[in-house]
Amino acid sequence: MTRQQRYRQFFEKVVEYLKRRRPGVVWRILEHPPGYNWVAVDRVKGKIWYGVGFTRDGKLRVALHIKLGNQQNTKMLYDELLKRNAIIKKALGLEVDSLEWASPAKLGAKAGRIAIYYGKRATIDDSPEHLQELREWGVDMIISLRTVLTSHLDELLGQSSVFGSGK
Repeated sequence: MTRQQRYRQFFEKVVEYLKRRRPGVVWRILEHPPGYNWVAVDRVKGKIWYGVGFTRDGKLRVALHIKLGNQQNTKMLYDELLKRNAIIKKALGLEVDSLEWASPAKLGAKAGRIAIYYGKRATIDDSPEHLQELREWGVDMIISLRTVLTSHLDELLGQSSVFGSGK
């Protein structure tokens, strides 16, 4: 099986597990077709989405990606969420340094990211047993991150005078 096929299989199973665990949500692969090292699995609004992927430095990342069309609005939403960092971490049950906040400035783009990383080395070339563990962790974290951030995003994006329509 090629590397691209392994990525495809991994992410298709992630979506399958998400559908079983949270059937009321429309889980699907967005953005990249499976076969890349990451996929978007749920869109919040416009260019705000949840994704899961393998990093170049051998980690598995689950993240909320924020891109509101212009850097100023993206940064404002990112900063408002960052102000709630302690509340979000507590709701997720995470340790102090386990949630990474990557600002639009840090990413060198018009996007921001809030991410959780799997604690051990993770690559698509890992054993089937480890890939299963990674899938389960990824599904748990996507569901947790989405559950915790939904009310914050709804509140902030509802402030249309600040963020426009979020599209």
